[in-house]
Amino acid sequence: MFRGDTLKVVASITILVLITLMQVSVPIVVGSGIREVLALTTFHYVTVASNGKGFDIAITPLNISAKSTCTACSCPVAGAMQGVNVSTAILFQNSTYILVKHVASYGNKSVEVIASSKLLWQWAKSGEKENRSAYLYQVEIASANTTLHYYMLTYRVRALDYNLTIATQLIPANKSFYNYSFTYIVYMPKEKEVVSLEIVKFNTSATLSQLYQALSRVAKELRHIYQTSSNTTIRSLKDGYLTIEKELDLLAKLVEKELPQYNKPVIRSTAIITDDWISCLICNALVGVICGLIGSVAVSLLCPTACTAVCAIFAAEWWIAIICGVVCGSTCSTLVETIINLGVTTACSLGGSILCSYIGACP
Repeated sequence: MFRGDTLKVVASITILVLITLMQVSVPIVVGSGIREVLALTTFHYVTVASNGKGFDIAITPLNISAKSTCTACSCPVAGAMQGVNVSTAILFQNSTYILVKHVASYGNKSVEVIASSKLLWQWAKSGEKENRSAYLYQVEIASANTTLHYYMLTYRVRALDYNLTIATQLIPANKSFYNYSFTYIVYMPKEKEVVSLEIVKFNTSATLSQLYQALSRVAKELRHIYQTSSNTTIRSLKDGYLTIEKELDLLAKLVEKELPQYNKPVIRSTAIITDDWISCLICNALVGVICGLIGSVAVSLLCPTACTAVCAIFAAEWWIAIICGVVCGSTCSTLVETIINLGVTTACSLGGSILCSYIGACP
């Protein structure tokens, strides 16, 4: 069982919705390779459209301040400070599959969720400077009124001076294509100088590998914007976006080679590229869940199990559950590795505040 202000997640989602509805300046359209850009902000709304031969990308600066993004874990949320309790019971598990029951209670209300997670594929590659890993899960969440079935693909890079996670949730329509995908790209540098947030909306369908190729192009165009800035702090983002660009290209090729059966068209897609201020909102709750489950659940199944627990309260609102699940998944693998490396007893005694700061999810 864990306690936490899980409802704070609602605030982050509300912020994202408000951002997408803002009236902002004329977008910078990148199709022919000509750029006329002033890098005055680190917040952008990006649209991706097909031009028959590739993708046209329009980048619109968002006129918001870093203060409005609630970068601290203590971000105040009016009316959302009520404690949430979640209990988890393991109904069945083996080395690649787990079935659990979560009961989330808050005030005089409760939500019961049955969740299953199956590990379909995993991949790892160690290098001199980076270690890369990837996992594909099949997840099903069922509550009284809603059943949500999706795939979760998580790609992670661990380096000395940064962590990068690319997490994609895919909701299938049938055996031939996906109805919707949400991708959360998190770059956590060892030293953070500036907050960034890019919201990407696809106005065209694309296969999973094409989606990553397009996002790699988006990262490239944003890198060009940042590296032309006269502001040295904003210009510091260019190295991180170069890493994001290269890793998205590697992931696109990995999907083509290793997961051809899952490389299907996605009808609607949305993505977020950020330096991970959103994850701070659920990291503390996630620490409590992991510390409660570790030792009882196979390490390979810890993250999907923990994230369905953290997001159980949103089971009736599938779009919130999607965002919560992807944000949670992007933080979870780093958190699990950190807890194991430090030692479960030592790490769990430190508490969420210290651990979440240690992995870069919180300031």
